[in-house]
Amino acid sequence: MPAEMRPHQAMDRNQMIAQMRINEMILYVQEHLEQRMTLEELASVAGYSPFHIHRIFHAYVGETLGAFIQRLRMGKALDALINSQKPITDIALQSGYQTPAAFSKAFKHQFHTTPSQVRKTGQRPGMLFNLLKIVPEIRRIKMQAEIRKLPAKKVLTVTRKGLIDNNYNKTAHDAFTVLTRFISTNRIWSSLEEGCLGICPDDGVEVPPEESRYIAGYFLKDGAQVWARGEVEEMELPAGRVAVFIHTGPYETLWQTWNKIYQDWLSPSGEILRDSYPYEVYVNEKGIVPNEELITEIYIPIK
Repeated sequence: MPAEMRPHQAMDRNQMIAQMRINEMILYVQEHLEQRMTLEELASVAGYSPFHIHRIFHAYVGETLGAFIQRLRMGKALDALINSQKPITDIALQSGYQTPAAFSKAFKHQFHTTPSQVRKTGQRPGMLFNLLKIVPEIRRIKMQAEIRKLPAKKVLTVTRKGLIDNNYNKTAHDAFTVLTRFISTNRIWSSLEEGCLGICPDDGVEVPPEESRYIAGYFLKDGAQVWARGEVEEMELPAGRVAVFIHTGPYETLWQTWNKIYQDWLSPSGEILRDSYPYEVYVNEKGIVPNEELITEIYIPIK
């Protein structure tokens, strides 16, 4: 660091560079709307890990990467409906939908009207934005990370799909219900460590929201042998350094802490993200303690 550059100036510069990298990705998305884009491809454009890019994007832009891409595609589809004679089926395919029915459903969700109605009237409905201006203010707290070096850990998991109304609440409940039933039926609680975890690896870029995964899990104790079967599987989290953050409060506000981590902590910290899933560890249990006393640890893999 140059001697004349003060710490806060370096932090501002790092965050400005991060914003420029996100802007480059936004331009790439705008230029490739009619193509299928993957998280790996978009992460490469921005220079970030594909395991983290969707959370970084949400922190800087204020909406999920999948929702952003869908909104831009819908805007382009709207222009085609009004200004061209392309069949609705062709517009649906160009917008990334396999069937006109799926396209019409998403279009109606975005504009509160149907493609056929827009084609018939030629009138442009208002765009429904979901950006920072209607997102509640993120809590202004200084992010404190505890850096740990963890061994590889085996996890007993159940995966369910469904991002509903921008959250996994019901999907997570269903996944943990199946997992805890399996654990109780097979009497293997003694093989597990305390606390459970959740992983959200998708963002609606490569898969639609209804196909987005939530992985519920319990850590296995070292040396524990469990026969996973059916929906229950075993996965391994690789060894390595992690930055651990504490979120206190309801699960509905977890996104605020996630955003603060990627927007306000990552760039100034100088840490580099590792190619491994970030995850949440639920220290206490909803229903046992009040929502405002829920404690969640957020683990960010770093090199």
